[in-house]
This record gives sequence, structure tokens and C-alpha cells, in this order.
Amino acid sequence: MSGASVKRIESITEFRSRLIRYQQTLGNDLDELAIVLTRIEQTFVQDIPAYWRHQTQLAERRLAEAENHLDRVQSTVRQTDRPPATEAKQRLTAARQRHRHCTEQCQRAKQIAQSIAQQTDRIRGPLGTTRGIADADLTAATDHLRSIVEHLRRYLS
Repeated sequence: MSGASVKRIESITEFRSRLIRYQQTLGNDLDELAIVLTRIEQTFVQDIPAYWRHQTQLAERRLAEAENHLDRVQSTVRQTDRPPATEAKQRLTAARQRHRHCTEQCQRAKQIAQSIAQQTDRIRGPLGTTRGIADADLTAATDHLRSIVEHLRRYLS
């Protein structure tokens, strides 16, 4: 090792310390990203479709009730005893519109859920790769730098 000039081991030690801080920050950021992906999936793949399924069930019940109410109003024996069915017809129209809206939203939520699931799956691959780099490769690099510093200290002493 003739001609080797090692003057600043501290700079390698400082680089190693910064690399460790970077590894910790990267790990924290990856954890946060994984949490956000999980929340997105929870919301768009589970919560929103469940909400619209429930709303569709409620709309179906209200539609059946509105149809039954209109049938009762229209089924009186005498024409003179019949109350006007205008309100019952409006209620039935509103119930049909609500049911149609809920059904459409349920279908839309299903399509969005599939898309979100695909996109989050596509993100999880590179996220796992980056996690592997942060956990294994950066740890190996910092261990190697520590070993280099130890060797240099022995060499200089």
C-alpha cells in the first residue's frame, strides 16, 4: 500500500451516519406509503362499495313500499272513495329514481374498486423492491463502511 494517503476517516464515518439516517427516513416513508395504500384500498375497495350496496337495499325497500302504497290507494272499491294518487305516484317516481341512482353508483363503485385494486397492486411491487433495498442493501452498505473504517483505523495505528 505504498503511496496510500488516508487523512479523514471521520468523513467516511459521517457518510455512514448519514446513510443510516437515510435508511431510517426511507423506511419510515415506505411504511407511511404502505399505510396510505391500505387506507385507499379500504375506502375504495371495501367501504364505498358496501355503502352503495346498503343504499341500494334501502332504495329497493322504499321502492317496494311506494309501489304497495300506490296499489292500496288505487284499490279502493268506489271511485268516489279514492283519494287522489298524485302524492303516491310522485313518491313512487322518486323511489324509482333513487333506486336507479343507487344501482348506478353501486356499479360505478365496483368498477372503481377493481381499478384501485389493480393500481395499488402495481405500486406494491416496486414498493417491496424499494423496501428490500432499504432493509438489506443499505444495511449491508453501512456494515461494509463500518468494516472499512475499522480496517483503516488499524492500518493507521
